[in-house]
Amino acid sequence: MRLPRHCPLAPLPDPAPDTSRSPRLDYTSPTVPERTKTLLVLAREHLERREIDRADKLLRKILEREDRYADVHQLVAMIAREKGDFARAASHLERAVAINPRYTEALLALAITYNDLGRYEDSRDIRERLAAKRPPERAEGLRPDELDPFVLGKLANQHAQLAQAYRDAGCFAEAVRELRRAIELRPGFVDLRVRLASTLRDGGEIDAAIAELGDACARAPRYVEAHVQLGLALLASGRREEARSALQAALELDPQHERARTYARVLAPDESR
Repeated sequence: MRLPRHCPLAPLPDPAPDTSRSPRLDYTSPTVPERTKTLLVLAREHLERREIDRADKLLRKILEREDRYADVHQLVAMIAREKGDFARAASHLERAVAINPRYTEALLALAITYNDLGRYEDSRDIRERLAAKRPPERAEGLRPDELDPFVLGKLANQHAQLAQAYRDAGCFAEAVRELRRAIELRPGFVDLRVRLASTLRDGGEIDAAIAELGDACARAPRYVEAHVQLGLALLASGRREEARSALQAALELDPQHERARTYARVLAPDESR
């Protein structure tokens, strides 16, 4: 007999993470390979642009290299859910919970996914597990460092979106403030550092922009956009030779990068002089 696709869920408990610290991946850690950091940055950029298939491919590359990142499994599962592949979503969520049993976001998603698959008993078990681990209420609420990585990422992106709105309105100081808050939440998101540097540059703080971009290039040496933006900032400060080197580094990573090629041509030595 075929089960109905959906069955009404009893209200999910309103869980809070355990009061003890849960293990999380720190993407700024030197133990995380640079290739992994770069792939994650690029995957999140694709997700922001709703390029789901490209993000999915990059995230799965990370897991092929090392199957130990619970929040990467969570992201792959959310993509699978969006595509309607609930079985694949459940598989990745189960792995996320196996890696980090305190991953509340993954547990909630797994309960809902089990329900979508008609696995109502399994869904009920997860919800009971969440209810059982719920600690006493704390009036002061949660600190940011107690949140799941996926939630931190969403909050960081919201700060970045608000920063863009401020920047579009010409309020550079406010935009910088929001981007710094985003980076505090997710220091491993190199694209946020590049956005911060671009905002600092456009706000006239060239030296600060160059410092941020140097840090971004050090954190993710294969992130092309960081090298491109560093070249532009150096060019804006009159440091042409250093700008040429930064753009050359970008072109070594991506020879077809259109803006890098354009600015490199502008900086090319003029033999006629």
